[in-house]
Amino acid sequence: MLRKDETRVFIRASLAAGDPLALAAVTMILTGIRPGEAVTLKVRDLDDGGALLWVAAEGGKTEAATRRIEVDEELQPHLVALAQGKDPNAFLFAFESQRRRKTLNNYKSRRDSLLRRVKALCLEANVPIVVAHSMRGLHATLATDAGITGHAVAANLGHTTFVVTARHYVAPATVATAASRRTRGALRAKTKTVTAVTRNASEFTRPKTKKRSWNFGTVKRRKWPSYLCEEGDSNPHGC
Repeated sequence: MLRKDETRVFIRASLAAGDPLALAAVTMILTGIRPGEAVTLKVRDLDDGGALLWVAAEGGKTEAATRRIEVDEELQPHLVALAQGKDPNAFLFAFESQRRRKTLNNYKSRRDSLLRRVKALCLEANVPIVVAHSMRGLHATLATDAGITGHAVAANLGHTTFVVTARHYVAPATVATAASRRTRGALRAKTKTVTAVTRNASEFTRPKTKKRSWNFGTVKRRKWPSYLCEEGDSNPHGC
């Protein structure tokens, strides 16, 4: 299995080559599809402007084989250019087989051509020679290491359970490493800077109100009507 830096070199070399089988190899790394699924993809399986791949749309190896996978943005324009002007039912990765011995098994012939092209690309990129199927394990390992959940990784590979994925495709210790990283992240204390605010005691003291002085002015005595005053009264009511 290729390492991360070797994978980057391989992808750059394959995209630079630009032939259908080189793009099929990159597609396997970035999506995790099987070599047999890659060589049987039809033009109509590339959907949503190149952003989506319908894999094993007509059925596959398992019940979970039929799936939809998002295409990496860097790969999208290459696949769109590859499908341009082709019949919807034509192979997306169309190529002329270089097999010397003719065979009636077209599926096996196409898959073997992809295996040979992957080995040739490894030599061109000056990375260790790997088989095409290892691209699938590489995808599973990188996804698991990045923290993608086991269920999502298994679904991307067309498995019904992550047990199969972990047993046959994910590099040893990758699951434990990813789990350890998530645990450390959960336990890592996040320090928060608390700004101390000095408050004046007067802010919490009710302000004293000024004593009001009431001034009603001079009170004028009310003059009573004359009919209320009696004769001989000493004028107590201001009559």
